[in-house]
Amino acid sequence: MEEERVREQLLRPGRPVMRGLVRIVYPAGIHFGIQQLVIVIAYFFSERVFPAGEKLLMDPLFLTTAAAVLTAFPAVWLYGMDRNKRRSTGVVPAGDSEILNPAEVVLLLCGGAALSLFGNMTVSIVEQLFFPGGFRDVTGEVMAGRNVLLLILTAGILAPAAEEMIFRWLIYLRMRDLRLPYLPAALLSGIMFGLYHGNAGQAVYASILGFFFAWVLEMSGSVFSCILLHSGANIWSIILLQASESMGEGFAYQRFVAMSMQVLFIILAMMLFWAGRKGKIRGFRAV
Repeated sequence: MEEERVREQLLRPGRPVMRGLVRIVYPAGIHFGIQQLVIVIAYFFSERVFPAGEKLLMDPLFLTTAAAVLTAFPAVWLYGMDRNKRRSTGVVPAGDSEILNPAEVVLLLCGGAALSLFGNMTVSIVEQLFFPGGFRDVTGEVMAGRNVLLLILTAGILAPAAEEMIFRWLIYLRMRDLRLPYLPAALLSGIMFGLYHGNAGQAVYASILGFFFAWVLEMSGSVFSCILLHSGANIWSIILLQASESMGEGFAYQRFVAMSMQVLFIILAMMLFWAGRKGKIRGFRAV
């Protein structure tokens, strides 16, 4: 009864269901709108102000990174308001959020890499069963031939952080505000995350990873856990791309992938066990 009372305070009694759904969905619109605005501004500058910089300004990696940085500001502000409201109404504890120690940070980064492997294996199975023509590798096209450190900073850190702020800090946690249990909320937010990517291959991959990102966020009680997982997944994709470019697709590369898979899947099991145990010990809904 007490939990229901504080949830009613959080949701404001009498709020229509549609208003609650809009509150869940519109953060994705913020991210999309900022992306489109960045593209328009970059196009204007490349055409009218700085034509010589068209290659840089219209580069997909530059556009994605600029949109990610700009998205972080409204996302953090909105999450801060949500968090204060949850704490003031007693939905979550009033104290500080869970703090991750260095070992947990490493575990989450490696767990994200393992989830990337698992997601890619699932995409391969779906591709063979339902899409014999194959998925278009959009990510590989964007990242091919890039400086690895630049890729890690942009595609491995900045872009994942912005996406997690939108899809986990806001969309997933707002689903939880609407009394949706954590597993359906994790599944729905993951599907939204996948569909947002706009193509079949990435939709399958991102939906799977999005589910686990939300689940670990719920279990760990730390909003930074999902960012670390997402960064680990993207950084591992960058490492695999660099390895394939340097080794080719031959025996050495296949052996590297096979050995990595064995190690990372053990780490994945450890990470899931750690998250589940931590969630049961401290109780859910701590963010």
